[in-house]
Amino acid sequence: MKISQKPRRRSHRKIDVKLSTATMHAWQSACLEHARLRGVPAELPPQTKLEKLLVQEQNNLLQLWEAFTTQRADLQRYLADPKKQASVYLLGFHLANQARIQGILRRWMQRLGPNAKQLLTSSPQKIFDLGCGTAAMSLGWLETMKRLPEATTTLQNLTLIDSRGAFLDVARSLLTHYNPEITAQTLKLDLQVLQTQRLLTDQDNSGSLQIGLLGYVWNELHRSKKAQQRIDELVHTMADKRSILVFLEPANQQLARQSMELRDQLVGLGYVPQYPCVAATPCPMLQRNRDWCYSELQWQQPGIAKKLDKILKTERQTLSTSGYVFISRSLIEQFGSASAKQDHQPNQVVVGRPVTKQGKGTKQFNYLLCDGHSIESKSTQPTDIFRLRGESYFSSSR
Repeated sequence: MKISQKPRRRSHRKIDVKLSTATMHAWQSACLEHARLRGVPAELPPQTKLEKLLVQEQNNLLQLWEAFTTQRADLQRYLADPKKQASVYLLGFHLANQARIQGILRRWMQRLGPNAKQLLTSSPQKIFDLGCGTAAMSLGWLETMKRLPEATTTLQNLTLIDSRGAFLDVARSLLTHYNPEITAQTLKLDLQVLQTQRLLTDQDNSGSLQIGLLGYVWNELHRSKKAQQRIDELVHTMADKRSILVFLEPANQQLARQSMELRDQLVGLGYVPQYPCVAATPCPMLQRNRDWCYSELQWQQPGIAKKLDKILKTERQTLSTSGYVFISRSLIEQFGSASAKQDHQPNQVVVGRPVTKQGKGTKQFNYLLCDGHSIESKSTQPTDIFRLRGESYFSSSR
């Protein structure tokens, strides 16, 4: 039996992400620090300045939004003035991207058992943020680690890598405002000249975790085989270390399917997918030519983000991303098995929600559920909780 589903039920869902006061303070301070405010009195409150900045930059925001959503082939043309666009990107897209990575990590953490969490928080961490942009990935990781109960994480090293100095300046500014005690190494270089041994050393006896972060990078490397080869070399080397890989990509069909292919390549190297996947098997969705896997997340949108949405003529209460978390073969026994036996481990994940019938104010739909081996279509039941793509789904026997 299918059940009518009213869209308004979404508003009663538990919020996946609420950005912290520290995050919002860092973002607001960095925006005003790097803004080109014109005719705005210095004595105005920061919130008022931000609102005026949105109005002032609305044309640039719309152009960059168009480049990201409909004209990605022309993205480099829109980024021809990195100093200006770094400020615009920070203003328009950083908060949503940080919410995305925090939402993905939060769901991953919900699946981990206490032993895995304890290992994660007690080990020194070396973070490599590749193509870091405004460091949304790094800040999202740091914020997630800080929120873990009894976290004692030692940040041994944070390396930010980007070919655009203006974005590195913004990233440093954000980190300083977020936590002045964080010191980041910044490397201004193109990923096609990345030297793996410059990041990873064989003399590391500290028992540290190597954390590799790639936020919306892989899809931009399709024209650079050298850059792809450098990333390949890096993940090959990290596969033999105590490593965690996290990457986000756009949620549209073409780019999400490229992410699914990358996911299978990493599984082939021995990485164990931890999110959204439930098994280290070839992706069964890749066999379905018209389907693609991505996650949906709801965040508590800051008021300034809602005003931005009005400028962009969109609505981003629900965020989408093709996001994945992996652990290396060296962590399988220490890390993976510590979570694999937990009762709260999902046996299926929601990867689709096709509508079967739509009427005035109502929808009927099925869930597409992935168990790592096949895709099952499951009719919704009256007792079902509305679930977003990427969320765990437990069978009635659980």
